[in-house]
Formats: sequence, structure tokens, C-alpha cells
Amino acid sequence: MDSYTSGIELAETLQRLAASRGDSRCLLLIDPLLRDPADDPEWEGLAGELAARETPVRLAHPDIDPRVWPRLIGLDLTRPRDADISRAAAGMAISDWEPAALGRGDGRRIGGWIFGAGDAAALASHLGRTLLAVRADGGRTLLRLHDPAVLDLVWRQASRRQKADLLGPAGLWVNVDRWKRLARYDIDEPRTGSAMRLDGDQWRTVRTCAAVNRAWRAVAPRAGEILPETLEQVVACVRRGAEAGLHDLRDWEAIALRALTVHPEFDQHPTVADMLAARPGDIGFSRLVMALTDADWAAIAHDCRQPSRAHIPG
Repeated sequence: MDSYTSGIELAETLQRLAASRGDSRCLLLIDPLLRDPADDPEWEGLAGELAARETPVRLAHPDIDPRVWPRLIGLDLTRPRDADISRAAAGMAISDWEPAALGRGDGRRIGGWIFGAGDAAALASHLGRTLLAVRADGGRTLLRLHDPAVLDLVWRQASRRQKADLLGPAGLWVNVDRWKRLARYDIDEPRTGSAMRLDGDQWRTVRTCAAVNRAWRAVAPRAGEILPETLEQVVACVRRGAEAGLHDLRDWEAIALRALTVHPEFDQHPTVADMLAARPGDIGFSRLVMALTDADWAAIAHDCRQPSRAHIPG
């Protein structure tokens, strides 16, 4: 699948997708937390028209300002004005994955295009319950599925039942992923009307996602070299670090960066594994491995890539 560089090209793909489904209507999900898409020059002068199409996703929590609630924008992609709104959103979705934007921490403004949901209010209600997710301990956490980087990682670990509960009334959710490709989220599974619930182990994985996504900023210029399955292995690597007693978010980010740039199983190489096993409790990951040189890391990467998986140097 090719990456997109043009909002026009992506918008045309979305129009063809809508036509193939026999329904030109969709709901555009936007996230104003860090930057409101309505402030983008491409949407200049459209405040009134956006407001007329808007349904807020209510996040009923006292610590979440309603001004940063996600919003659904109802669109009919056969209408010129709606097509213009979608085209501008497509351009934003692509540009938000540019290395410079990632380096600034600008965030992702466009959560995706949702097809087949029917009533916007019903989808907004479902998303509100799903995003303000119930943890295994009964507490609530904002699960930022309206960020494509988060949805990607959560979807990879979800069961079929959980995927159906995540989508709720939506038939298809598409967004621009970290490779600037059009990612599809759909499942042929009966819907129950329930919000998605993750188990305790899945929540432990979710907690590592922010570190993985921050580490991605450093490798974004060569994103095409990193396979989707490698990303899953990177998450697993960070989980192993957490299970080994490294609980600082900075440690997780440093582990994720090494997993992305060295090998996703670098931590199981004897050189690193021995260091982790002997690590004093007050020593973080970066300090632990600071004596390793570029040549050492290159040797570790070479050993990890061997088909025999025999990492012990001869």
C-alpha cells in the first residue's frame, strides 16, 4: 500500500471508498486538544459551516475541558463544500505525520473518517463511553482512540469481540497511519452496543503506547523501512522492560528507541540481558547502557538478525 503525500489524492480515495459502499455520507472525527483543525488556514472562514455539521463527543469527566472534546463533522462527500472540508482534513492528516510536526509534538488533529454509523449523536455517545474507558480496577482513563497512533496500537492487541465493541455503530473507520497510508478498521462481527473493555494485561500494554509513539518521532524520516509487525515487537520489548522493573516513562521511551533502531529483541541479546539482570534498582535504562558504543550496538543488531537466533558471540 502506497503512502499519501497529497490531500487531494487522499480525498479522492475517500470519495471512491464512499461510492463503493453506496453511501456518500461519513463522519469526520477531529481532535482539538493541541491544535484545533478549525484554526487551520485551509478551513479559514468555515467556522459557521463546521459548527452546523458538528456533534461533540462528550467526555463526562471533571478534569476534561469541554473545549477539547473530540468532535464529529457530518459530511456528504458528493457535495462540493463537504468535499472541500474533507480534502483539507486529508491534507492535515498527512502533514501531522511529517517528521517536523512530530518533532514539535503537534499531535494528530484528524482522528479519521467513519462510515456507516448512521446517527451522529448515537456514534458520539458510543465514542464518549469508549474513549473514557473503564480500567480493570474500575477506574476511568481517557483512551485516546481518536489519535491514529493510539488506535493503531490498541487495535493490534484487541480481540474480535473488542474490535466490534470499539467500532460500535460504525461500519468502517479509516485514518492516516504513521506510514501515511489509509488504515482501515472494520470487523465482521455482531455488535452488542457495549463499550470496549480491555483486560488488565492489555491496559499494561496501553500504558507503554505513549513511549513508543514518542520514540517514533526519531525514526519518522525512515518510517518506510519499519514494518507494521516490527511495531508490535517494539511494544512487546517495552513490556519486557516494564516487567523487568523499569517503570519510568523515560526508560520506556529509550527502550522503544533502541528497539526501533537496533532490533526489537535487542534486550534478549546476552550483552543487554546480563546488564538488565544485574541492574541496581536505582539505575535507569539509559544510564545502564551508556557504556555501550555504536560498535557494540551494531554488533548486537547483527547478532539479533541471525536466523539461528544464537546471540552469544563466538
